[in-house]
Amino acid sequence: MRNLKFASTVSCFILIVMSFGATNAQQIRPPLDDFSSNRVRERERKQDSTRLSPDLSFDQRTANDSTSAQSGAAGTSDRLFIDSGIDPRLRHEPRRQASTGSAQSTVPYWSDSFTYQGLEFTYRMVGTDPRKGSKTTTIPTVIVPLRFVFADGSVFDSSTDLIDGQTPVQGWVNSPIFQNHDWVLGGTHVGNTQYADAFQRANFWNLVSTAAPDYHVLLGQPTIMPTQTIIVPAGSGETFVDSATSHPYGHVDPFFLYEQVVLLFDSMNIRTDSLPIFALGPVFFGSNAGIHLDIQRQSVIQPFIWAVYDYHDTRQSLPDTSVLAHEIGEWLDDPFGTNYVPGWNYAGRFNEQCAFSQFFGGLNILEVADPLETIPIVSISDGVNNYHVVDLAFVDFFTRNSTSRSVNGQYFFFEAGAASSPCTGLLQPASERFIDFPGSKSTEIFGLNNGGDVVGYYRDQNNLSHGFFYDGRSYREIEPPGAVKSVAQEVTDSRQIFGSFFDGGGWHGYYYQYGIFKVIDFPGAISTRVFGGNDQGDSVGAYVDALGNFHGFVLSRGRFQTINAPFGSQTEVGPINERREFAGDSFGGPLGDLEYGFVHDGSGFFVQNAPGAVATLPYGLNNVGTSCGLYFNENGYSSGYITIFGHPHFTAQYVYSANDLNQIAGSDIDFTTGKLVGFIATLPLANSSSNRNR
Repeated sequence: MRNLKFASTVSCFILIVMSFGATNAQQIRPPLDDFSSNRVRERERKQDSTRLSPDLSFDQRTANDSTSAQSGAAGTSDRLFIDSGIDPRLRHEPRRQASTGSAQSTVPYWSDSFTYQGLEFTYRMVGTDPRKGSKTTTIPTVIVPLRFVFADGSVFDSSTDLIDGQTPVQGWVNSPIFQNHDWVLGGTHVGNTQYADAFQRANFWNLVSTAAPDYHVLLGQPTIMPTQTIIVPAGSGETFVDSATSHPYGHVDPFFLYEQVVLLFDSMNIRTDSLPIFALGPVFFGSNAGIHLDIQRQSVIQPFIWAVYDYHDTRQSLPDTSVLAHEIGEWLDDPFGTNYVPGWNYAGRFNEQCAFSQFFGGLNILEVADPLETIPIVSISDGVNNYHVVDLAFVDFFTRNSTSRSVNGQYFFFEAGAASSPCTGLLQPASERFIDFPGSKSTEIFGLNNGGDVVGYYRDQNNLSHGFFYDGRSYREIEPPGAVKSVAQEVTDSRQIFGSFFDGGGWHGYYYQYGIFKVIDFPGAISTRVFGGNDQGDSVGAYVDALGNFHGFVLSRGRFQTINAPFGSQTEVGPINERREFAGDSFGGPLGDLEYGFVHDGSGFFVQNAPGAVATLPYGLNNVGTSCGLYFNENGYSSGYITIFGHPHFTAQYVYSANDLNQIAGSDIDFTTGKLVGFIATLPLANSSSNRNR
């Protein structure tokens, strides 16, 4: 995709032992009257609109184009980075059903995988596996010219409008995207071929230069479809004239455009094994210029692209074929948008956090053009016209292999570059399965045992919460007698359940097994909440004293122990595992107005904060040291985090529990309904390593 970028500052995962002395630090969050605890309040805050549509402050930067390859140089201009900043809801739109004829197939693809920080990452790419030798794959390609008619009478037609002497469709067809060009990279000739094919040959040059010299992935010369007219209502788009260049432009709502493009698949009889490319001309969508998506046509997933074609003198530095070149490269190496990889940095900006990892779900994917939007585009001449393409990252930019398998040992197509530095990225669990309590307004899961049982709460139609247990077959409400509302927080392997309930007068913890509830109240406390427990019958949580201060506690063998973490004047204890290690959060202390997560492993307290977080709330801690929870950053955005083998990762889901069998559970947005639901998923571990996290 092509998108606007924003700057974010780097922060490191903190893992330190600290001692504590007396402090007069003030409490930064006053307790609620009903002891809806700090972690409960933070969790409820997460359900605001920032989850679906983050309020980001995007910035525009200027970069000087310079000679990037032997083929030529591009001029100097202001560059508007347009690509991955697409609203995440468009990426998560349910795949729309479009009719097809008899059984068909999608574009041919192959797969491979790599490991990083103990995790396995699988990717699929168009064509055949270069390890299998010299084979040529040719993808049937169709170009669909779009004609936009706006409410003010303006018309933009990519099949007839001239931009720098050619129509957008002609410019694409005549460019090195479809026509052959001699590609010499660092003195190495990789072929007289199309742009994307040259990139892929260079990508796997260790194989192409030895065992597969005639390996190719080509675009068939495109079939130009009849022009399709899109009527843009006043509320779905507008037109404007750039004051500096006097060029006219259109702008449409991305969701409106998506709906219109989806409708075209039903009427145009496009082959499912082809690559459809929709020509927008100088019509942008949202703050974006191009994207590669897919549509489900019966049992077939078909990738497709739409892209802008802009003027050479554009101030946005996205001239002519550069946007399509960007999307073609990304489609080639990630045709279905599912090649999740470790978080990566933008080239030359390794002092920043991973791109978009804290703001958009699912965007740490193998997007080969996005990391290089900060460097100049490349001008290619056919002797008559100049066309522009973009630099692309080779696969080892993402794997962080110390030696690149690509041409000349490079990490980029046109530049030598370097692999992405380590950074905290977005982890995508596998096999996510939604759990939704029947008839509920929302559902969240807080506990997951090794047998796959889960507990949590659901909200009824009056918005009251009720605890529940689910064993994969049936749901059962878990609520103590006299409760007005309740939450089930933890379920052990022997199906002991721990949680809290509100009876109208205050909050109380509880323990439940074999149909019997036992109330847990810290002696002398105003309110008590239980957040975790283990198979030994230990329970943990927090209580409010007579002065309104929060304290954590551990209840073991009938004895209460107060826990005050050395990071703040207020403490809550969340999960406890079978090793009697526990985790929690602390706030209102000497370390500033931050809420610190911590783990206690029996020898002392360790700060465990999500990178860049102003609040970290650990919810889960399994028996091999994997911890997880919820975090907030300075922009008010909240999501999940998880530490695996000592490495922190962000998640698009809210992760509240991790069992010992590589499964996690929590809550997520079901984008088909917009509803908050529970989920269970599997971590993509590369092996069963017993490395412990702390």
